[in-house]
Amino acid sequence: MIIAVGSKNPTKVNVVKKVFTKGFGNCTVIGVKVPSGVSDMPMCFDESFKGAKNRAKNAIKKNKKG
Repeated sequence: MIIAVGSKNPTKVNVVKKVFTKGFGNCTVIGVKVPSGVSDMPMCFDESFKGAKNRAKNAIKKNKKG
């Protein structure tokens, strides 16, 4: 299983790897730099949620391209 994290931040990538490995066993977790489409400092939950969804979608697209 390959999991793409919409961030290159090693702390975020490592925690995702830890959680998925615990739940599913051996897996590959990669961090990819992708746009969130929102400001760097979201001011509300809706903006934060939109940014997270956008990063997830963009990480999937980027990972499919190689």
